[in-house]
Amino acid sequence: MLAGKKIVIVGGGITGVTTGYFLAKRGVACTLVDPVGIAPAASGKAGGFLALDWNDGSPVGPLARKSFALHEELARALGETTVDYRRLTCQAVTCTGGAQKQAAGVEWADLGVLRSRPMGDESTIAQVHPKKLCDALWAEAARLAGSTLLRGYAEAVERDEQSGAVRAVRVGGERVAADCVVLAMGPWSPTWFGLPQAYGTKYHSLLMRPERTLSQCVFFDCTGPTLASLLHDLGDPEAYPRPDGTVYCTGFPDPPVVVRERPGEVEVRAGAGRLTLTLSLP
Repeated sequence: MLAGKKIVIVGGGITGVTTGYFLAKRGVACTLVDPVGIAPAASGKAGGFLALDWNDGSPVGPLARKSFALHEELARALGETTVDYRRLTCQAVTCTGGAQKQAAGVEWADLGVLRSRPMGDESTIAQVHPKKLCDALWAEAARLAGSTLLRGYAEAVERDEQSGAVRAVRVGGERVAADCVVLAMGPWSPTWFGLPQAYGTKYHSLLMRPERTLSQCVFFDCTGPTLASLLHDLGDPEAYPRPDGTVYCTGFPDPPVVVRERPGEVEVRAGAGRLTLTLSLP
């Protein structure tokens, strides 16, 4: 039983705030520790793309389907407009970068399109704004159970010397009493707790604002001697329009690395993924 226990969750991303939310629904408060706040890293800057069946046939297929349904359930509970949840379509576009050709069935493309194919419709594709979702989950945890946010760096977990039971978390030199600690630190997972070294895959991303609101996600498959050579080992770009009128574009991942910068300190590298793609966004 967790009632009356001092629970500390370290990490303010989607894993940490969701844990706090579901504890709060059971009347259990927690202290969430993060050096920046709610969703300062990947959990607040991802595309928020949801697919029902893309993992079918894999070990995580049932989990992906459960996750898809849970996102809709959370959106209804928190407010669909609050978290920018919606159903939409997704298209794969094969392009060469040559002569321009508008593809039938593609809401926007201007890249020498060879062909396109649907990857899902409103029954299998959805979207949520990750930062708004995290903020809404944590607001509910605070409202339902009085959970609190403590800004600071977790430095160590104290244990009882004899029993090994958790006693506290050291945050910025201060001692925060705890009976239970949840580590939700992603690529910053601490090796000082005996965990293996964690790695992160960094993606480049940007936000664009076209003149009209789009409603179709696009995955570009770039082929041909020009684009294929430029995109070799970089990964093809993806575009996710959002209901607020922006389009989130991502792609060109780095190899997995040990993440050295602190949470919230987004690295900006001039020239990284330096390829200009002209998208037709009327």
